[in-house]
Amino acid sequence: ALTMIKTCKSVLQTKEYQYDNGLEESFYTDCLNKINSLGIIEELDDNELLLIYVKQCIHIMKKSGLIIISNGTASISSEELTDGMLYVKLFDTFWNHVEWKDIFPSDEVAASELQLNKNILIDILLKKKKKSRLEKIANEFFELTGFSFLNDIVMISFLDFYFFTWLRHFGVIKYYGNNYSPVSIEVTEKGKNLLSFVM
Repeated sequence: ALTMIKTCKSVLQTKEYQYDNGLEESFYTDCLNKINSLGIIEELDDNELLLIYVKQCIHIMKKSGLIIISNGTASISSEELTDGMLYVKLFDTFWNHVEWKDIFPSDEVAASELQLNKNILIDILLKKKKKSRLEKIANEFFELTGFSFLNDIVMISFLDFYFFTWLRHFGVIKYYGNNYSPVSIEVTEKGKNLLSFVM
């Protein structure tokens, strides 16, 4: 998350980009080109996914006050932040201030319901003492909340692609698995401290 957001910040500082219900397309082209040329996110070589993540980053940055819109132009706040302060500010914005339906747009109703029940899902994660299969965690969440029916592949994928992926972006969880084995996740030590704090 910090890598992507600091890259977005550095690109925005190079020139003026127009903002009209979103940044102009040239910004995203410039941002992807910089990320790819520097190889700063080596594990991700899918530009379509990367574009989604950058757009989500921009929304979080704007909501946090890091991006300021004035006269139709986007600029970066002059606030000086260490990496630690920036991390906390961005996670707090993601967790408490962004409407998830705005950054998880493929199912706005599910995104809003997930945001209302996020602490239940976090409680499930924190009770796991070791890595657990993602679909088992999702099914436990479905049973407790009625969010969906058991083994609903679409909603399991929704949780995976949006919620769990952003926890991974923030270093809260680690993913395990490959194309030949089920995906498992585990809360990191840093993640345990952070999630205990926000609960």
